[in-house]
Amino acid sequence: MNSSFALKDDLSSSQILNYKHGYNFKADLMFPISGRLESPFGWTTSFNQGHFNEGIYLVPKLVNSPIFSPASGKIVYLNLVKDKGNTMGIKSQGFFSVVAIPNESQGAFSKKAGEVVKKGDEIGILKNGRILFEVRDFKGNPYDPIRIITHKKIDTSSKNQIYTAFRDMLLRQGFVISEIKNMFLIASMESGLNPSAINYNKNGTVDTGLFQINSVWYKRCGVNSTDLYDVQTNIKCALFVLRNQGLSAWVTWNNYLSK
Repeated sequence: MNSSFALKDDLSSSQILNYKHGYNFKADLMFPISGRLESPFGWTTSFNQGHFNEGIYLVPKLVNSPIFSPASGKIVYLNLVKDKGNTMGIKSQGFFSVVAIPNESQGAFSKKAGEVVKKGDEIGILKNGRILFEVRDFKGNPYDPIRIITHKKIDTSSKNQIYTAFRDMLLRQGFVISEIKNMFLIASMESGLNPSAINYNKNGTVDTGLFQINSVWYKRCGVNSTDLYDVQTNIKCALFVLRNQGLSAWVTWNNYLSK
């Protein structure tokens, strides 16, 4: 049976207090298979082009490779999902990890929904093909598993197609060149460059989209929350915020980047 996939928790107010922005989102993880990266997290071509990969695709070194649990937790989802394939969701402390065997691959899971697993437990086998690996918070926001596991730094090189396209788009919207690197780091750390990211703050406000624009700015920017899922609208509002409050408007600048 093909099922829709929405791995989320309805958070209580106490849980919302514990939400972490992308810059300090942490999870105790390992890769579910040993192999090479076929497709990375994020934009597939360059910034705001192609589609946004909400996980990574891995290809094992050998056929008939075991699949390991990427984290300790409880299997809360196991079903066929149209765009993912045979999909397992594991709920851990503060995050979900998702492992899927795409329809074009061959393999099977050996565990059942409701079972508790430890990180590194064998949970299935991939006979051939590739595997999808995602990490999500309890509101469904995806994060880059590679950055979490390896602590990989953000690439702001001029050779990076993502950065170059991001720079050019911000320049067209009125940013100046000296502001681009800081804004790229802020967007990367706040949302992972994900235009659909959303964050619920303990004071009742909401941060939306690429630059995680706080809801106190909606009316001042002349937009509503759903408008901010559009990349260009989010960029325009980010410029307005920057000109009126400066970099201190962003949590990541105050807590991480400014240091």
